[in-house]
Amino acid sequence: MGRPTDTPSGAAPDTTTRVSHDSDEANDADKALAAMGYKPVFKREFSMWSCFSFALSISGLFGTVATTFSYPLTAGGPASVVWCWLIAGFGALCLALSVAEISSAYPTSGAMYFTVKYLAPPEWVATIAWLDGWLNLIGQICGSASSVYGASQMLLAAVSIGSDFVYVPSQGHIIGVMAALSVLHSAVNSMSTAWLNHFAKTYAVFHIVVLVAACVSLLVMQNDKHSAEYVFTHVEAASGWTPPGFSFLFGFLSVAWTMTEYVPLIFWIAWMVLTTGQQLRCNRAVRFPLC
Repeated sequence: MGRPTDTPSGAAPDTTTRVSHDSDEANDADKALAAMGYKPVFKREFSMWSCFSFALSISGLFGTVATTFSYPLTAGGPASVVWCWLIAGFGALCLALSVAEISSAYPTSGAMYFTVKYLAPPEWVATIAWLDGWLNLIGQICGSASSVYGASQMLLAAVSIGSDFVYVPSQGHIIGVMAALSVLHSAVNSMSTAWLNHFAKTYAVFHIVVLVAACVSLLVMQNDKHSAEYVFTHVEAASGWTPPGFSFLFGFLSVAWTMTEYVPLIFWIAWMVLTTGQQLRCNRAVRFPLC
């Protein structure tokens, strides 16, 4: 529901048209879900912008790149950092397009199991759904733990830099901050969807502002810049693995860890229907690409 428009003094705001419009959108979305045999039961609290903002930030691109930046840099130098991201990014784009088509055709809660039901051979549905569920659970636990651990390392590294390296964080300090962040994240995620909607609206703004600020700061403050030839062609394998080409492949570790958020994006497609009322038509006859 949007804010009522200004009205003359003493007059009640006319929200009939707005309520009717929102109701029509909700009914259309419910009909689209009913065509798939799905009855919506969740309250629609998220807006279009908050859903987009959440999907943009859930990959934690800045944090994950910074946490794993040392792997491609050590494995192959600047060329590994650049080309591993470009090569893997193209492959990830193909995967993302496929997942987007599938999830838009089956926009439901529990989308993993729903898509397995319709896309897997009938005799393999139970087995694949079981594997999918356990892999997702393990991935969510490990992914959340590793993200919080990386955040703890970077926060304490910032404190160390701010103290001119007088303070050196210990492993115990990192684990302590990790535990505190885990409790904080649990508290935030225990809030109602209405409050989470307000939090989610800020994610995209924060990420975009940080990106622009970091790019401008690096370009302005760094006077000793390398040439484009150095950035795109210089290979410096310091990992100890030989030949250098084999070492270069370790640069994909950074990309692999960052590009693991396609399941939450499927959830986002579901939330688009369940929480905003946006209508997505189900097309079970669609042919999905094999990329």
